[in-house]
Amino acid sequence: MNNELLNTLEQRIRQAVEEITLLRQNVAQLELQNSQLAQRNEELESAINTSMEQQKSWEQSMSDMLTNLNKLDDVQ
Repeated sequence: MNNELLNTLEQRIRQAVEEITLLRQNVAQLELQNSQLAQRNEELESAINTSMEQQKSWEQSMSDMLTNLNKLDDVQ
C-alpha cells in the first residue's frame, strides 16, 4: 500500500513537472510575441508621427499658397 501511494505521488509529481515545463515554454513564447508586438507598435507609432508631421507640412504649404493667391487676387 505504501508503495502504491509513493508510485501515485511520484506520477503526480512527474505530471506537475511536465505541466510546469509546458507552461514555462508557453510563457517564453508569449514573452517573445509580446516583445515583437511592442516593437511593431513602436514602428507604427513612429510611422504615424512621421505622417502627421508630413501632413502638417503640406497643410502649411497649401495655406501659404492660398494666402499668396488671395494676395494676387487683391492686387488685381
